[in-house]
Order: sequence, then C-alpha cells, then structure tokens
Amino acid sequence: MSAFMKRKACIQKAVTAILVVCLLAGLQRLVVPKYAENLLEGGFTNAYYSEAGGHQVLMVGDCELYENFDPVTLWENYGIDSYIRGNAQQLPWQSYYLLKEALRYETPKVAVFNVLELKYNEPQKEEYNRLTIDGMKWSIDKWNIIRASMTEEESMMEYIFPILRYHARIMQLTKEDLEYYWNNEAKHTVAGYYMRIDASPYEIGQWGGENYVGTYSDEHALANPGPKNEKREAQAAEGWSAEADGNSAAEGWPAETEAEAESRQTDKVGPLGEHAMHYLDLIRELCEEKGIRLLLVKAPSVSPIWYEEWEDQIVAYAKQYGLDYINFLYLVDEIGIDFSADTYDEGLHMNYSGAVKCADYLGGYLAEHYKLEDRRKDPSVSAKWQKIKETRNLIYKTQQKELEENGEVVSY
Repeated sequence: MSAFMKRKACIQKAVTAILVVCLLAGLQRLVVPKYAENLLEGGFTNAYYSEAGGHQVLMVGDCELYENFDPVTLWENYGIDSYIRGNAQQLPWQSYYLLKEALRYETPKVAVFNVLELKYNEPQKEEYNRLTIDGMKWSIDKWNIIRASMTEEESMMEYIFPILRYHARIMQLTKEDLEYYWNNEAKHTVAGYYMRIDASPYEIGQWGGENYVGTYSDEHALANPGPKNEKREAQAAEGWSAEADGNSAAEGWPAETEAEAESRQTDKVGPLGEHAMHYLDLIRELCEEKGIRLLLVKAPSVSPIWYEEWEDQIVAYAKQYGLDYINFLYLVDEIGIDFSADTYDEGLHMNYSGAVKCADYLGGYLAEHYKLEDRRKDPSVSAKWQKIKETRNLIYKTQQKELEENGEVVSY
C-alpha cells in the first residue's frame, strides 16, 4: 500500500472515530435528565455557574438552607450579595467539594454551613448523589466528590459516561429533553433559593413532639415525610428510577436504608459521626486557609429531629474553634415564625414568608458581626440583583396564579 493510501486510510479511521464520539456524546446529552419542569432539584448545582463570582456570602448545605433563607431579603434589607449552593440531602463531603469548587470562581467574606447534614456519616442513595453531582463541571473536585459519595452499587464509569447509566431513557424521552438539549438552565431558583409561597400549617405534636428542640419522634418523621416530599421526590426520581433500569425501588424511589430503619427503631442517639465531622473540619480548614469566616446554622425545621446531644456537640465544636453558631429553633418566637402560616409542608421547610423572616435575621447578624459592605450603591451589583428580583417576582406570580387556578402549586 502506497504512502498516500495509508494516509487516506488513517484519515478515514480518524474521521470515523470522531463521528462515533460525536454521535455518542450527542446521544448522551439527549438521555441525561434535564431537571426541567417537574425535575427541579437536579438543576441546582449547574445553575450556580451562570452567577458565580463576587458574592460576599456563600451558603452550602441541604434543603435547610436552600428552602429556608431568601437571598433577595439579604440584598434588599442589608445590601449583602449572597448565593446558596444546596441540593436535596446534600451530604457533608458534597458541601465541602462544592464549596471548594466555588472558590475557584470567588472568595466570599463568609461561608454559611447547615449542620443538620452532619447526621449523615456515610454515602446514602444514588438518586440524591445524582441530583447534586451530575450538574457539576468536570474537575478534580468532581472526581473527588464522586469518589466520596458513591454507594457500593455505583461505579465511576457511569459518572464519567452518563450514557451507561441513563441509556434506558432513550425509550422515555419527553419534549423537555429536546427543549433543554442545548440550554439546561431552566430558572427555578433565586440565587440558589427554592421558593414556595403556599402554606400548609404545622401543629404542635404533629410529628410526635411537643417542643421545638430535641423532642420530635424520628420514627414518625421518617415514616411520614410529608406531602411535599412524597410528591416532589417521586417526580425527581422519574429520570433514573426503577422505570429507567429496574435498579431502584419498586415505586421509583429508593427503599429505606438499614441506617434509617435502625434509627426508626430506637430513641438512642450517639454523637455525630467521625466521618461527617471530618468534613466539617475540612470545611473549617479551607475557610481558614482562604481567610473566610465560617458561620454554622441550624434552620427552624421541626423535622427531621435535631437531638440535644448533637446540639451540645456543635456548640462545643464552635467554642473550640472560635466559630459562630445560630440555631434558629431557639429563635422561632424572636423572629416571629408562625408555623400556621410560614411553612408550606407542615413544618419541614419554610415557605416564602418564613424564609424572608429567617433571612432578615441572618442578614442582620451578618452585617453586625462581619461588617459586610452594603453594596446597594454599586451600580453593577445592583443591576445584577435587579434581574434576580425579576426572576423572584416571576416565580412568585406563577405560583400565585397556580394557587388561584388549581388550589396548589403544581410546577414547583
């Protein structure tokens, strides 16, 4: 074979290989869940990148942050520029790597971490891992967050090549897969905050307890996660549940773990796990290295239970390392939380009115203790927040219309 023919054959093979890779990449992009419409929470991680940079405050944590604190209130009342990097059941190591990744883009004055997630000492469920991890850009931080989060049934290859995990969705594609093929930035959050304006009241004793701190029934809370969780978690699982490949629980959401079953069967509670606390150490050390003040918070949710033993442990930890810690469970009366009007899911999370109250207190604390600059007179920052407020107003009006027409919020 002549040199010309050899070169031609090599070029043909190279072109074929490129076409195959492009085809597989395009197919992979098609079958990966878009987390649009009713698959909301899986898009939270990816949404950060379009707003990264310049924030005075970054918050990292689970739903106790992204559903209970309204960043617009921090801006409107105190001129504080903030963002929440949170996901459903975000685990301590996931918060660490998301914060570490965010510091590639910016260095805030303050980092806020929600302590409830420290109750998780081991990897939990693939579905929640995917909600947090799939939207991350590839970097060493994504590699490490996958390694730290994988359950025994998961594999790194399925994260590197998601088509291996989601191939069964080729028979379940929807119009959203095409609509969000190129642009997967459906706007469902406000600077990372997930807003709900409807109300579903909590009554004392509803979750098995009489007081706000340390007396709730974990058994009742786990067995009855509330109407919001049942509905939205089932929706969130649609893209990669039992219907997709038969590996998840029969109803399209993972079965109860052994740890959860054990926690329902006993009132005994030990200290927060060493593995979880190790990642709190890493978060603290990362903040110290970057000159960032770390603030620990516990949101005013009545369930899951926050044990007094854990409270004592966090208080001692904060004292040992000179950290500030705010437990909003003790501030319910002071900030005016009304559990008959300020929660949309019977006390598990705040609705918009409750999130405004929590954020107003948090903003006052941040402004007083960390002397954060009021940026409302900065034209460029004000212009950014004007757009964020417009998103907030649109979401508010959309939900208000749904309440009027359907009696409930249906698209959030």
